[in-house]
This record gives sequence, structure tokens and C-alpha cells, in this order.
Amino acid sequence: MRRPLSFLGFLIVFMSLLPTPCRAEKVILTIEQSQRFTEIENQLVTPGEGRIFLGLLVAIKNTSDKIIDGGSEDPHATFRLETVNGYTIPAENTSSDAWRKNRMVWATQEIMPGEIKRGWLIFTIPKDDSPSQLIFDVAEKTGPYSSLLLGRNRIPVR
Repeated sequence: MRRPLSFLGFLIVFMSLLPTPCRAEKVILTIEQSQRFTEIENQLVTPGEGRIFLGLLVAIKNTSDKIIDGGSEDPHATFRLETVNGYTIPAENTSSDAWRKNRMVWATQEIMPGEIKRGWLIFTIPKDDSPSQLIFDVAEKTGPYSSLLLGRNRIPVR
């Protein structure tokens, strides 16, 4: 006579049938270039008194088999910069024409498996501060309007 599965046994069997989520380590974030500036050529966008813009050209490579949510055209919720003086600064909203005409800003929503995406992230930081690390919230795209946070990638900014 077969014994029925215990709750723990059932749970183990059930969990083994679920798809395995991708890990944040499978999404590789690199900084290819950094640049400090105080204005955008031919535009009226400025960082404000005592501040500068810090631009980081990033590349993100998706080595997983999942679609990664690369953030929206407004990357402030996906990317943050930590500074030496302890500030955590969200990326600027670069969806305006002023930014798009000036440089190839980060403007992606999905990073497909095996794909590499590039673009500039812009931060407004105090003039007397320096960047310490860039944080990227890695999330798997689970539907048209939903994603699942997998972890955070942190890399030093030089």
C-alpha cells in the first residue's frame, strides 16, 4: 500500500516543477566611459548651483535565458549612484528631446537573452563629491507590465 505524500513531500515535488528564475549574476553590467559636464550643448538644461552632471556610458549583457527588464525611458527607478560622501542618487529622467538630441541615453525596456544594450545614464551630483558605485536593479520581465526583482548588481565607478 502506497503512503500519501506528506505536505513537505508535496511541496518539494511542486517546487521542482516550477521554472528556475534567472540570477542577477547572469546580467553583466559594465561602465565603458564616464564624463562630467555642466550643460548640454545648445540646450537650457543645467544641473543647478553647486552641482554637475555625471554621465556613465553603460553596457548590459544578458547571459541568461530570460528577458531582463532594462528599465523604462525614465531609468530613475532602475539605476542609482552611490557617492563617496554617502548620497544615493537616482538616474535623471532623460526622456526629453534635449537629452536625446545630445547623446545616446539609456532608453530600453527589454534585454533579450544573449543581447547587449548600451546607453548613457545621467546623474546630478554635488560638484565636490565623487561617484563610488553604480547600482542596477536586475529584474526578469514576467509580463507586459510586470517584472520580478532578481537582485542588485553593484559595480565601482572610477
